[in-house]
Parts: sequence; structure tokens; C-alpha cells
Amino acid sequence: MNSTSIPTLFPPFDTSSTVGTGYWGVIGTSVLLGCTVLQAYFYFRDNNDGWRLKGLVISLCALDTVSWAFFVYVYYYYLVKNFGNDLVLIAVPWPFVAELFVENIVTLL
Repeated sequence: MNSTSIPTLFPPFDTSSTVGTGYWGVIGTSVLLGCTVLQAYFYFRDNNDGWRLKGLVISLCALDTVSWAFFVYVYYYYLVKNFGNDLVLIAVPWPFVAELFVENIVTLL
């Protein structure tokens, strides 16, 4: 064994295929969130519906924004905060679970 080599507990883990896909997912969800906000703006500008329907639109737009924020934070957590730390992949961060919970609420509404 070379004196300069450091023994590793785990073999190297290539995350390029999963991280790249997630990056494009973040870009895509950001664009779709912009479309959702723009659509909500046009809805409130052009329609005179009741407050129940307007409340539903506001709720869905807010929950979509919260879900997006959790999704972006999960990628920040993996790619910036814990860059190079492969052991972080063992545990699931809390925003990931919260994002799933918010998405289930949106689905039920």
C-alpha cells in the first residue's frame, strides 16, 4: 500500500446520473411554478368568482410554492451543504418528507 493513499470505508459512489436528473427537475419545477403564478395572476385579474374558488386557487398556489421550496432545499442540502459526503445519502432529510406531505394535500384538494 502506498503511504499517501487513504483507505476508504466505502467505494466511490458516482452520483452524476441522479444529480444531473435532479438538477433538470429543479429547473423544470421552477419554470412550472412560474407558469402557475402567472396563471393565478391572470385568473384574479380577469375573473369575478366567489371567495371559495379564489381561496382554493390561493391555497393551491401557496402549497405549490411551499412544495417547490422544500424540493429546492433538498437539492441544496445534498449538493451544497453536504458536498462530497456520501454518508448523507443514508438518511432522508426532513424537507423531503414534508414535500411529500404537501404534495399529498395538493392532490387531495
